[in-house]
Amino acid sequence: TDQLYEDLLSQASRGYIEDTERLVKYLISERAQQPNLRLYRALVLANINPPHGSAESVISILQELADEGLEPDAALCHSVIKVLAVHPDFILRNEVLEYVSQRWYNLPSSYHYDVVSGLIREGQFEMAIKKLEDMWVRAIPFPNWLRGMLIHSLCNVEEIEEAFRQVKLAEEQAPNALTGPIWYHFLDAASSIHHYDATLHAWKRRISTWYLNPPTGICLNVLETASRAGDVKLALDVFRVLGNRKHVFTVDQYDALIDTHIKEKNLPGAFSIMCTMASAGVSPDRGSTRSTFTYMKESKTNWNTTMGMLQYLKRQGKDIPVEAVNVVLETMASSAQMLGPAMDIYNNLHELCKFGANITTFSHLFRCCRTSINADRKDTAMYLASEMIALKVTPNATVFDDIIGTCTRTGDLDYAIQYYAEMRDANFKPTEATLNQLTVALAKNKDRRCYQLL
Repeated sequence: TDQLYEDLLSQASRGYIEDTERLVKYLISERAQQPNLRLYRALVLANINPPHGSAESVISILQELADEGLEPDAALCHSVIKVLAVHPDFILRNEVLEYVSQRWYNLPSSYHYDVVSGLIREGQFEMAIKKLEDMWVRAIPFPNWLRGMLIHSLCNVEEIEEAFRQVKLAEEQAPNALTGPIWYHFLDAASSIHHYDATLHAWKRRISTWYLNPPTGICLNVLETASRAGDVKLALDVFRVLGNRKHVFTVDQYDALIDTHIKEKNLPGAFSIMCTMASAGVSPDRGSTRSTFTYMKESKTNWNTTMGMLQYLKRQGKDIPVEAVNVVLETMASSAQMLGPAMDIYNNLHELCKFGANITTFSHLFRCCRTSINADRKDTAMYLASEMIALKVTPNATVFDDIIGTCTRTGDLDYAIQYYAEMRDANFKPTEATLNQLTVALAKNKDRRCYQLL
């Protein structure tokens, strides 16, 4: 019979509900065993079976036990807590905890683990944390997996601040306490919401040390987090990890690194990344230069200084993309006195950039013409127009608009009308401001062509 009881407990601890019930019936009917705590404990414990067990079944068994005039002992209470770690029931757990407290039962450490596990599964994180802290104060040892389970669950609900605190506690209390999967999950969750401190901590502890090699998705989240925080060192380390696996970087990923340099006010670093993009066959686009443009405008960076940076990179053997020059021209385009320097840049562009000017280059140069106070601004615009024809660069709406605006400002209305006609033939429309400017100029000259524009 004793062997049968051992078998019974073994079956129950594996969650074999039917086998447990069958053996209980056998002990009662064939071995003349009276209902007792060992039998009820087995029936309770079998409910640790995840799909088939339940807290409701445990409540029913406890009611039957009470009807038999029996009171749960420490072992049976522990079994209930074990089941509730799998099938949470807040009310029943509190009743059992209160019952155990009143009777001063001396329970093993694993009892406390099951209490914490149940609280975590139920989402009662504050209570689980309090219980863990109480165990630590009382010198009740607990396994590393228990805090790992808490960290994992906190990450699942994006409680990253508390998860980060638990990670640091785990490191203080037990070095190497957290497994690789927990570190992965923590880094993934922290970087997904761009929590910089938590992301940096996890990266330094486990990635920079080559302990773990995170998947590309996590790396890209870390890169975005580094970009937002302006942490160039972290961003470059992400590029190192991705580069080691021959990852093909996209424009957006390079852009994030450019933005990171700009946040650290490192303009040469931003231009260097643009050069790296060009060497890798990834052309920077207008989006790649937005943070650079904003920084240069706000800091009033001198164009001469900026061009000096690009010339230095050229001497270092870097491929200078025309987009890097274009952003310099863009900062100059709103000034009334920058046409001369802008044209100097254009005339020397072939020495700096392998592929020369593009439509964006001309767009900024025509804007310089339009805003310029130079007397030769119209002639310069005509020269640029002839350059576009020679280089087979097709004008866009912005270029047409600025040519018309320049000709209107200089009083060359015939040219303005000519380019207006070409613009309409290309299915473009001038901006309302440009159209109004041309119409008013024609009207003031009593030129009947103004009616064609109305």
